[in-house]
Amino acid sequence: PLYLLLLASVCTYQNVAAIPDQGVFNAFLAKAQVRERFSAAASAIDGLDNNTFTITSNYTLLSNLSTTVAGIANRSTVALLNFTTEMQTMNGFTYESMQEALTRAGQILTSIKSLISSGFNNDYKVLDDRNKTYISDMFRDSFNRLSIVLSSFQVSFSGIVNKLDAIIQGTLRVDRTADLAERLSQVANLRRIYEVRQTSRYLRGAAISPLNYTIKSTLENIVRGDGFTVTAESKSQEAILLTDQAVQQFDGNLNDMTADALDTIKYTRTMYEGESYDFLLPNLEAISTYNKYLKDPLAQLNDTCSVASVAQKMNLLNQTITNYTTKSDTFDDDLLTLYGVHVSRAIHSVVQVLVASGPYSRYCYHKHYPLVLLVAMENYEDISFCYQREMDRLYHTQGLITTVVELVLYNLEQLLNTLTLCVDTLPCPSACDACVKTIGKYYKAMAKLTDEKFNLLLQFIPYETSASLQRLKSCVEFTKYKLIAEVHDIVVDVFACETNGP
Repeated sequence: PLYLLLLASVCTYQNVAAIPDQGVFNAFLAKAQVRERFSAAASAIDGLDNNTFTITSNYTLLSNLSTTVAGIANRSTVALLNFTTEMQTMNGFTYESMQEALTRAGQILTSIKSLISSGFNNDYKVLDDRNKTYISDMFRDSFNRLSIVLSSFQVSFSGIVNKLDAIIQGTLRVDRTADLAERLSQVANLRRIYEVRQTSRYLRGAAISPLNYTIKSTLENIVRGDGFTVTAESKSQEAILLTDQAVQQFDGNLNDMTADALDTIKYTRTMYEGESYDFLLPNLEAISTYNKYLKDPLAQLNDTCSVASVAQKMNLLNQTITNYTTKSDTFDDDLLTLYGVHVSRAIHSVVQVLVASGPYSRYCYHKHYPLVLLVAMENYEDISFCYQREMDRLYHTQGLITTVVELVLYNLEQLLNTLTLCVDTLPCPSACDACVKTIGKYYKAMAKLTDEKFNLLLQFIPYETSASLQRLKSCVEFTKYKLIAEVHDIVVDVFACETNGP
């Protein structure tokens, strides 16, 4: 068929057109140590993208930075490995194949230089958080070093390609009878070969090493910042939990104290019933002066220590403490929000300085991160102290209740003992008039004072608990203000450290 004839003609023409290099191409590859040098360079380049880590915190900046840096590393690696692969797989036995291979390598170099010069501009915008260009500057500097090495390859390859083109075009004649070294020197002299060999060494070291450092150190800071963020947030959560436990312990202690105080108030009725004068009433009521001097005071005493009177004090105490705990339990309710806004601001500030990778970033990080880890826990300790100190003060209130009840019981004991003594020492009712008249006015005053003293509980219980609540709230609020002030100082100091250093 005609197309087979045409194909055979084309193949014959190509075979005729191709100029055998008689080992020049392979000699060049061997002399320049292309396969060995570029294999070593490929290993170094492959390490650029060998980054396995996971961002575990919810800080978006860290995920954005890690994704961006990893993206730059990946795209750079792919592009550079494309070049090293091209160099390692070079093969041929004609001047044309050598020219094509080096031309392809030159084209790859051009695309790599285009990528590293302008292909990462959008990535740099992500890296330049807070307009800090430390990371992007390191990348640009690393890529500039790499570009110089790639340009050196281009110059060497271009010179060789021009010689090959001259041979192919016939403007440069090759003596086929000359030895291999001489024929190689017409294509690539020793200087050119040395340039390629040395530049491939520079590629592995002077070019890739700075880029590898930029990638690794930046990612290392990001990973360290991620771990710190998780730890610091965990400390904040722990502080909130411990604070809540401190408040619950306060409630438990307050309830125990209240139960003791209720028992003390209730004991007033128990004691009164134990000291009952009911067995004396038949004799007392038969005394002519009883109605005038004793009836009203004894009735008042009975009212003072009645079930209703005691229940009134107990209910007041119960209700007051219930209202107290209802309010005091809310004083730490905003800690989650407070820590979420302010402690998180301190965490993020320290992390921002670290991952910006400035000259003082790690120093500033190591200086300030312990302060951030302490700020929430110290706030817990401050708030816990507020509740503990107020609990100690409230125990004095319980002591005051006990003291009042004891004074009431002293009055009751004195009154009933005196009344019993009066009845026992005189023949009553016949000769008790004078005794009853004598103690009558005293009983009236003491009964009134006893009632007023017992009713003191109705006054100072709400007053003192209200004052206690204000003291507690004031103390807790001040600890929050202190935390905000400490966070402010940390934020200001860490950013100043980033700029000024130690």
